[in-house]
Amino acid sequence: MWASSRPASPREEAHRLVRAAEAEADRLGLSVQEAYVRCARAQLHLTDGEHDAAAKLFELAAEAFRTGGMPVQYAWTLATGARSFHEAHGPAAALGHLDAAEAVARAYGALLVHERVTDARAEQSGDVLGTHPLGLLSDREREIAELASTTLRTREIAERLFLSPRTVETHLSRIYRKLGVSSRLALSDLLRRSR
Repeated sequence: MWASSRPASPREEAHRLVRAAEAEADRLGLSVQEAYVRCARAQLHLTDGEHDAAAKLFELAAEAFRTGGMPVQYAWTLATGARSFHEAHGPAAALGHLDAAEAVARAYGALLVHERVTDARAEQSGDVLGTHPLGLLSDREREIAELASTTLRTREIAERLFLSPRTVETHLSRIYRKLGVSSRLALSDLLRRSR
């Protein structure tokens, strides 16, 4: 039988390259290189909508740049991670990181960082000021929120979306926090009123 040798997709190639960079950074044991690799991995998570993982990596990388005496890269990393900070920890956390990034950008005259902060703030404002509460949620969270506002149970939502029940519960707790509700009933009420 002939083995299929289809070319890797750009996404697969990006993941392969980041894995190779992670292995090399680990072998070298250099904190700055590890920080750059964390940023690359965080970008992949962000692209895949995995904001919890992305936010954690952006924060670790930013701290490594800060302690490594690279304030502009620290600020750039905070600004780049704003979307994931917003999705994972809420708007206040994202704004706090953007404030820190903006302070560094001003202190060092880093115009590109300042532009990135301005863009991230505009994106965040659009999310926060959106007229529908679902505008605060990621695509996956919106999907789960809509299903949770019906009579479906966690296990049924998990089966429908090919997720584990625990993953659905994790998403639900994040949804409740972002929307300021504490139960499915309150979530259902909020969505019904906004329709």
